[in-house]
Amino acid sequence: MKSKNIIEWIGDGTVRKFYDVSSNRFAAFDKTNNEFRLFETPSTALRAELRLKEIKEFIEFAEFVYDPTMKSKLFLDDTGIQCLNIYEPPSFAKDIYYTGKNVEPMESLPTKVEAFLRHMCSGDEKCYEFLIRWIAGSLDFKPQTCLIVFSTERAVGKTLLATYISLLHGRNNSAKTKDNVFKNRFNSAFKDKTFVFVDEIALTGGKTGEQEMNNIKDMMNPFIEIEAKSVNAKLCRNFASMMIASNNLNAIPHIGKDDRQFSVLETPDIKLADKFLEFSNDDAIKKELLSDDVIAESFRFFKSLKRPAERLGPYRGRKIQELIESSQSDWKATLLKDIYPFVVDGNYKENIGGFGCNQGPALYELSIPQIQTLFKEYGVSRPPGRTRFEELCKEHSDMFKFTHKSSGVRAIKFLRAKE
Repeated sequence: MKSKNIIEWIGDGTVRKFYDVSSNRFAAFDKTNNEFRLFETPSTALRAELRLKEIKEFIEFAEFVYDPTMKSKLFLDDTGIQCLNIYEPPSFAKDIYYTGKNVEPMESLPTKVEAFLRHMCSGDEKCYEFLIRWIAGSLDFKPQTCLIVFSTERAVGKTLLATYISLLHGRNNSAKTKDNVFKNRFNSAFKDKTFVFVDEIALTGGKTGEQEMNNIKDMMNPFIEIEAKSVNAKLCRNFASMMIASNNLNAIPHIGKDDRQFSVLETPDIKLADKFLEFSNDDAIKKELLSDDVIAESFRFFKSLKRPAERLGPYRGRKIQELIESSQSDWKATLLKDIYPFVVDGNYKENIGGFGCNQGPALYELSIPQIQTLFKEYGVSRPPGRTRFEELCKEHSDMFKFTHKSSGVRAIKFLRAKE
């Protein structure tokens, strides 16, 4: 929106105008019809106009906060600073949010929506019950377990599911991003959002992959540190639930059986258009699943559901076991069938890094970095990290022992016989 249009819009005397110095953002709120507009980083020209108008019309200063759980638009914090709540509900929820009206109960979802959500759970009843309560919990602005949706088949409805959920939250409160939010320190996609969709995730292996998994887990905490490029990191309250999608079974190589922060849908391997002929084109999908009326009805249904006061526990069905086994199978098979015999037969030598070397004493106790290098020699691009090695040593205690070298470096001792 151009500066002139902004100035014209705020010209009415019913509009209260606010400016946040720390974030250089301007907002206006028309209290007669609950219309709110937030303008990110006003241009130099606009800031000049605002300063001129400040002489004629009072512009209030406030700290902008994002809090969908607070119904007040304007309030004082504990220190007496005036704050403006910049959360804006989707249009169909404004009356409920601003006036406190009760949601008109809705006993069931629109027929096509229910069929679609059941399709995304492969018809599994427990999975479906979990999914609808996960969505309901996310609409209470409590960060839910990370919802993983993966399928080796494309076009089964993963992105459509994310779009449907994002519309329930409102487009301004949702974000679609890539997995780089877990691979570097910039994670501003989670700032001021209640739903985040991470599409086509593919994490790294080894120690780096473990750190990326820790970054994902951090994004489910009640408070998260948000950092954008050229902007200092800031600790913010977290309201966002997260969904991750991929077509690759090895997309999340470090998920473990005890990781309770993740839920994995029983996603089908059947294309959506093959299951529902009526969803064969975008127009039909928008009409049946994404129209304003359908989203508003769906919202009423989810708000009518009984849901736990705290975060819903994880869903752990058939797919999560498939994901765990897949994340381990490649490197485990290589270690047991190739690397283990190579080492215990005395082929790993010390002098020049080892692989194929014929000089120097044989090594049977290798540091984790040495083993990870061997993995890459055998074509495993995502070798495991320390945690996976520790689990392996417990599982195959007759073959491996987790230990430390004299230097303190973590290592694995390859046992040639029972020791």
